[in-house]
Amino acid sequence: MALALQRKGASLPRPMGHDLMVAPLGAVHARVQRVVIERVRDHTFFATVTVASGGEVCEVDARPSDALNLALRCDAPIHVAADPASRSGGAGSSASTSASASASGRSYPARRRARPS
Repeated sequence: MALALQRKGASLPRPMGHDLMVAPLGAVHARVQRVVIERVRDHTFFATVTVASGGEVCEVDARPSDALNLALRCDAPIHVAADPASRSGGAGSSASTSASASASGRSYPARRRARPS
C-alpha cells in the first residue's frame, strides 16, 4: 500500500514509518545513497540501505519493502542483484557480519566503511 501511495503522489493525514525516517535523516544531514536487493535466503529477500553522512557510509540491513519505500521517498537509486537467488546462502548457511541484537533477539547488521575518495 505504501509503495502505491508514494508512486501516485498521494498523501495521508499522518506520516507512515517510511515518511518518519526521512525527517531524522535530513536532520543529521544524512542521505540514502542507494538500496540494493541483494539475496534470497530460505525464501526471504534481503536488502541493504546505504546511508552517507559526514564522510562516513553505513550499510544497514533492511526488509526489501521498507528499503524500497525509503528509497522512493528519498529519491535514491534502487538496484537488484543480477540473480539474487544465486547469492543465496542456502538453507543451512549464515552470513557473518558484525551485528547488534535488538530487544527481540534478532540481529540487524550495520557495516561502516570509509567514504571512497
